[in-house]
Amino acid sequence: MSLLYEPVFYGIEDFSYTSVGGQSHQARLYYPALDGTVHNIPILPGNFPLVSFAHGFRTAQDDLCPRDTSQDYQAWDAVLHLLARCGIVVVSPDLTGYLDKPDVAAEIVENAILWVYTSWQYQNAIQGSKLGLSGHSWGARACARVALRKQFPIACIACIAGQGVSSDLQRVQLPTFLIGGTDDLIGGPSRQQYQTLTTPKHEAAIQGTDHWSYFGHQGAIQPCNPQTRPHTFAAQITREMLVTFFYKYLTSPANKLLLPPSLLPAQGQRPDITACFAPNSGCALQIRWRDPMNFNLVNFLGKRVLGEWTEAPPW
Repeated sequence: MSLLYEPVFYGIEDFSYTSVGGQSHQARLYYPALDGTVHNIPILPGNFPLVSFAHGFRTAQDDLCPRDTSQDYQAWDAVLHLLARCGIVVVSPDLTGYLDKPDVAAEIVENAILWVYTSWQYQNAIQGSKLGLSGHSWGARACARVALRKQFPIACIACIAGQGVSSDLQRVQLPTFLIGGTDDLIGGPSRQQYQTLTTPKHEAAIQGTDHWSYFGHQGAIQPCNPQTRPHTFAAQITREMLVTFFYKYLTSPANKLLLPPSLLPAQGQRPDITACFAPNSGCALQIRWRDPMNFNLVNFLGKRVLGEWTEAPPW
């Protein structure tokens, strides 16, 4: 395979900006980079689409990983770093304390986006006039509210275990991707929610995944519980499907040089998921895998098996 068809290094930059009420807010940027130093390194030459990500809400009483809930905007490295490696710039603002106020959270997201467009040293590397939105739980609601407020032209929106977002998504009328888990008792895709959306729309329900399966420790590119297969695969599948979704609706043909021809290569019989996003229509998948630790799940969960995830990702 040509070296052109390989993900690149990624960089991380943390920054402060002024938002609601003149207060200072924190955010993290992920971007394709020239080397593996990661923090505050030069961006890879080129033009790249922008995606804004909004984390969800947790409480310190939850027995979750990581236990520190004050830095959740930095707890998504395990998912968001791959978007950067495949040529997408991602901005992730800190929404702690504001997620129960969706319009205020939306304004904080908007100001982070504005900072990238106007103040980031690599602002000229941002491609195109439209951006993508993604969020988890109540963060998905904040993203939908950003789309409704129309301060920026939005191309598409991806909701990971979205909570309280259904009515806003119906009004947004953008290409939408719903991701969630079969064990999520809090939020996530439902057949009723999916059916109310206009096309193009896409859905993925992941076997054994709950509301919190996507997190990692700050700076880690694997989830918190790598020994737990649903947690390992939740982050892997989510990041790879997000890349594929945003590539369909955001990138130009030139940027596809950073994407392998098959995002999920043949090793371990992991399938190619690009076909799910090929048609401009609805595509709903229930994703499960052959788990040697629990054979019963293979025949019990899901109406459709999307290949077999049998090993860790090669990224």
